[in-house]
Amino acid sequence: MDPKLIAAYADLIIEKGINLQKGKNVLILTGPGTYYFARELSKSAYRKGATFVQVLLDDLDVLASRLAAQEEDQLTFNPAYMKALDYEMCTEGWSYIRIDATEERLDHAELDQTKNQILGKAKRRFHEARSKKLMRSQLAWCVCCAPGPLWAKQVLGPQATIDDLMDVLKPILLLDTKDPGLAWEEKKEMLDR
Repeated sequence: MDPKLIAAYADLIIEKGINLQKGKNVLILTGPGTYYFARELSKSAYRKGATFVQVLLDDLDVLASRLAAQEEDQLTFNPAYMKALDYEMCTEGWSYIRIDATEERLDHAELDQTKNQILGKAKRRFHEARSKKLMRSQLAWCVCCAPGPLWAKQVLGPQATIDDLMDVLKPILLLDTKDPGLAWEEKKEMLDR
């Protein structure tokens, strides 16, 4: 995988995806298969002036274990520190990036759908204040994908590599231009017209 290309992609997410302002904090949610990209986003955010970057891991295999082991009433528990993090995000204007779990969805233990719905409902209720701010665009946020070997094989066939997938994504993400940020600005202006 071309480290310069991945760094350029991370810079694009930080500059255009969340428009990071100097002195702001960033929360990044990622799965194990895309942690490498969360690390690259963190480095980019610090280069662009972030005060603090927090990376949280969302592991579907761990979730499957929780769903299998716990009773339904246990699934509504969310730790208080997460509410404190939500409060700080909302009051301090943190930016939020979620790296889609493309890799994990292709290779994880089976999830109990009934229990997953109970847990999901409890999480939505628990994070309601943060979610409202995100949906009203009162906090900068972006959802992105990062190429991984499983996704490459699913899209391009069993012999495909991350580099092959990145070759497909490069023109879509405008990473094949001299200045991807400027290319996105021009594309936005064209779409606005």
